[in-house]
Amino acid sequence: MARADSEVFEGLACSRLFGPVYRITGFGRRQLFVEEAHGSVGWVDFVLVLYDPMTGEATRRPPRVGSRWMDNFDPRDPLVKPPIVSARNLLGAPGPDVVFQEQVHNGTLYNGVIYHYFEVGPQLNLTPVLALETRVADPTDDHFWYVRTLRTLAQNRLRLNLFQTSDHGKQRLLGNATLARDGPGKPFKVIARRAENKMRTGGLITFCASSKDDNQFLREGCDFYY
Repeated sequence: MARADSEVFEGLACSRLFGPVYRITGFGRRQLFVEEAHGSVGWVDFVLVLYDPMTGEATRRPPRVGSRWMDNFDPRDPLVKPPIVSARNLLGAPGPDVVFQEQVHNGTLYNGVIYHYFEVGPQLNLTPVLALETRVADPTDDHFWYVRTLRTLAQNRLRLNLFQTSDHGKQRLLGNATLARDGPGKPFKVIARRAENKMRTGGLITFCASSKDDNQFLREGCDFYY
């Protein structure tokens, strides 16, 4: 809710505003609880709480992630791929990271998913360290979309590759960027980029129509919605 304007939730009943709570496993003895809150105009807000049943400890300041039109989720959608919430260990810190798949939508101009990576820190705090625009539809051609992948280069260093993908499965590399950070719990930043096949380097990280620079996007994701 913190990311949405107040009118998104204005006039909504509690039964609509506060939705179901999901329990996600895959974090060892810990459990991730995801609370779903519905606003108007397709807005859904998710609250993430990590809980340790052995100690009773839980995330003190739960992060919130907004998403658009999740009620219309189709498992055949080439952009949104389950699971929406997962446990992964890609960033080099001990233990699995919490990864949340946000669906972004701006009419026909910007449709895709952003993976938000949260590292588990002291007191089960979930620290956002990376927002990856993983899959985005091509607004000019329904037969193409863009895919970004990550590969670990070294501790606290990643390679981001950007591909154009057709509905026939063909991929074309458009460029890559090297991401690095100062250590666990710190956000990733762009330290190098290379474009190929006449791709502009400005589109390697995101196609979001926001005033944010690339490093701001990698910390926070897209905030341009209508």
